[in-house]
Amino acid sequence: TYGAPVTSDHVAITAGCNQAFCATIAAVCRSGDDIILPAPWYFNHDMWLQMAGVKTQALLCDDTLLPDPDRAAQMIGPRTKAIVLVSPNNPCGVEYAPELLQSFYELCRARGIALIVDETYKDFHSNAQRPHGLLQNENWDSVLISLYSFSKTYRLTGHRVGAVIASPKRLKEIEKFLDTVTICPAQLGQKSALWGLEHLTDWLGRCARRLRPYQKWVGACWGLGHILPMCRIRFRTLAHTQRSAFCKTNPSFPCPAHFLRPPQ
Repeated sequence: TYGAPVTSDHVAITAGCNQAFCATIAAVCRSGDDIILPAPWYFNHDMWLQMAGVKTQALLCDDTLLPDPDRAAQMIGPRTKAIVLVSPNNPCGVEYAPELLQSFYELCRARGIALIVDETYKDFHSNAQRPHGLLQNENWDSVLISLYSFSKTYRLTGHRVGAVIASPKRLKEIEKFLDTVTICPAQLGQKSALWGLEHLTDWLGRCARRLRPYQKWVGACWGLGHILPMCRIRFRTLAHTQRSAFCKTNPSFPCPAHFLRPPQ
C-alpha cells in the first residue's frame, strides 16, 4: 500500500488491533503520563488508558470532526508521551488527509513524542492510493507507530489478528508486554491473515469500490466529504426518507434492514 522500506524487523503480530494499542501504550507510557486523543474517541482507547493509569487529554474537534495540530501543540506537557490518531476514524468515520497526518507527524517529531496512528480501516479508505506518506519520512520509526487489523480487512473478527509497525527498539518493549499475555495470536488466525494477504487483494479492491458510492452519499448529507459506512450512528440519525432513498437507488449495496426502519 505504501511502497515504503518496512522490513520484518519493524513488524509485530498481535491478537487484534486492540492488543496492539494496549501493548504500544505499555511500551510508551508509565502511570501518570498522558496521551492526547481527539474527541470523540474510540471507547476502548480511553478505557485502556484509564486502566493503565495514563491520563487522556481530550483534543476537541470542530464541526468537520478533524483534529487541529495547532491546538494539540498547546496541550503538550512534560508528561505527554504521544498523540493518538485513528484514520479512517472510529467512531466518526472521517478520513484524515495526508497533509493533516503529516502536520501531526512534524509536531510530534519537533516535540519528541510518538505519533500513534490506528489504521484499522485503511483498506476501506475512499482513496485507492496510499492514504498517507508518513512511512516515506526519513527515520520515520523514531516518531511513528502504526497499528493495523487483519480481522477487519479479511473478515476474521472471531480470530483476533493485528499488527504494530514501529522501530525495532520499540518493538522489543512491545514484545515484553505481548509475552506476558497471549504470547502470540492463535496460528489459525495468523494463517488466515497470511492467506488473505496472498490471495484477496483483488477481492478487497472490489469491496472498497462497492462502498464508495455509499461513502460519498453519507458524507454529502453531512457536508463532511467521505465518511466510512462503519459509522452507523451517523447513518441512523439521517431522516428515514433519506436512508430509504439511498438503499433504493443503490440496490447492490447490502443495506441492513434496521437502517430502513423509521427511528423509534
